[in-house]
Amino acid sequence: MAMVQISEKNPADMEMLLSVVYNHTNTTLTLNDVETIIKLATEYMFSNVITWCDNFLQGEVYEKPLEVLILADRYHLSNSYKRSSDWVYDEYRFLSKKPEYEQLSLETRFQLLKKRYIHVED
Repeated sequence: MAMVQISEKNPADMEMLLSVVYNHTNTTLTLNDVETIIKLATEYMFSNVITWCDNFLQGEVYEKPLEVLILADRYHLSNSYKRSSDWVYDEYRFLSKKPEYEQLSLETRFQLLKKRYIHVED
C-alpha cells in the first residue's frame, strides 16, 4: 500500500478535508471549518472541494453575509461572492462599520462603494 506523508499540516484539518473529498462528513461544519477546508483544497487543487465550499457558503449568506463575502473574496468563489455581495450591499450601512469589513480586498470595498454611488445617483 502506498503511503503519503504530509508534514506541517494539522491532522484534524486534513481529516476534515478528506471527509469532504470522500463525502463522509457527519458533523456540522462552521465557517472556520470551511475556511480551513478551502485553504487546503486550494493548496492541493481539489476543484470539486472548492466548488463544494462555494455551495456551502451560499447557504450561510443569510446568517453571516459579511463573513461569507470575506471568504468568497479571499478565495475567488464567484457564486458566493455574487450572493453575499448583494446582501452586504443591502446592509451596507451596518456591515461596513464592523471591524471584519476591513478584511475585504480594496477592490471589493471599491465595488461596494461604487454600487452605492450609482444607486444614489439614479
